[in-house]
Amino acid sequence: MDSGPISLVVNACASRDLRDNVVGVCFVAHDITAQKNVMDKFTRIEGDYKAIVQNRNPLIPPIFGTDEFGWCCEWNPAMTKLTGWKREEVMDKMLLGELFGTHMAACRLKNQEAFVNLGVVLNKAMTGLETEKVPFGFFARNGKYVECLLSVSKKLDVEGLVTGVFCFLQLASPELQQALHIQRLSEQTALRD
Repeated sequence: MDSGPISLVVNACASRDLRDNVVGVCFVAHDITAQKNVMDKFTRIEGDYKAIVQNRNPLIPPIFGTDEFGWCCEWNPAMTKLTGWKREEVMDKMLLGELFGTHMAACRLKNQEAFVNLGVVLNKAMTGLETEKVPFGFFARNGKYVECLLSVSKKLDVEGLVTGVFCFLQLASPELQQALHIQRLSEQTALRD
């Protein structure tokens, strides 16, 4: 069957005569073609992932992620620009509490309800459930409140096991942000009347 190259792991041993001269060679091989193909595909995907996530192109949205224990393991340049927190400042910190929380967090949330909602969305994705885009807001390092939509996707290893989550932020256009601001002002005015 001609299905392409075959990858083998080979052990060789020499047969010797009484005078210690090599008179033959024996090979024992193990076919690892399937495993090598999977690893090559994984390596290509990993390279594609790094090229996308670490790209400084403004078309790449803010992306952050956690490992299966909730430690921040990804923070792309768009997140740095949006939050004011550099990748090296946030890596290996707890996403819930240290990075996004209500007290002493890098990106402070408005209240406990926002903290609980974020935890629910992250846990749903971690258990493999599909999540909808949810409204999400936090205070950046400069004190500015950022409103966006949050999408969370599970991160899988080569065996299909969940190893964490990826979080994508979708920011509203300046026009939509202005419309939301006017709507909030109108609601506040209506509540006062």
